[in-house]
Amino acid sequence: MGMFREINCALSCRTFFGDYISQDAVKNIANDYYLVTAALELVNVPLSIYVPGTKTYKGRKLAKEVQAEFARCAARCKVNMASGARPTCTVDEWVLHMMESKKYRERVEAGEKDVPKPQNLIREFSNEEIGQVLFTFLFASQDASSSATTFLFQIMAQRPDVLDKVREENLAIRGVIEAAPLSWTCLRDCHTPTLSSRSCSDTAHPSSSFLILPPRRSPSRQTTPSQRAL
Repeated sequence: MGMFREINCALSCRTFFGDYISQDAVKNIANDYYLVTAALELVNVPLSIYVPGTKTYKGRKLAKEVQAEFARCAARCKVNMASGARPTCTVDEWVLHMMESKKYRERVEAGEKDVPKPQNLIREFSNEEIGQVLFTFLFASQDASSSATTFLFQIMAQRPDVLDKVREENLAIRGVIEAAPLSWTCLRDCHTPTLSSRSCSDTAHPSSSFLILPPRRSPSRQTTPSQRAL
């Protein structure tokens, strides 16, 4: 699961900040983010967050470093978006809404009438606030996504029939070139991944009404008549 956590962490960083965050920063965060999770054990020594070397101390230290890096990315984003750049990541869209809201308020304060109100009227956020919010998003996206990815790969390994369908369709939409890039159009035309995800879900929850392929019982879960009697 560690590999999937690192992949998901890097993917989240790029989704949030695009090219504002360096590859080295992405790698460092992905490699060390487990320290934040480890710091949230149910049982911790009181005030250990201030004791160097403890899990809580390391987790808090890394959290501050990540938030500081995210704040620097937010600052770069504001400069870039002020130049009229097109939004390409989450923080771009956020800053764009801030800019539109600011222009709206300035026009209203200047006495203009019937000024079109932005769809999302928001206040100004500091770089630190943006860094803190997106750090929360990063934390929220890690363990659940990593567990889901791990479970998906496990079930796909147990269902070679579904795996073959996914691979066949994947190659078809790529033009039989494995390294060909995917587009949203390709993904919309791809039906098997949805099928397999539902199948995986139903393997865990057989009562689901979306059952498409019957789940296969794991040999380890098969019971003998005497065990069933118990």
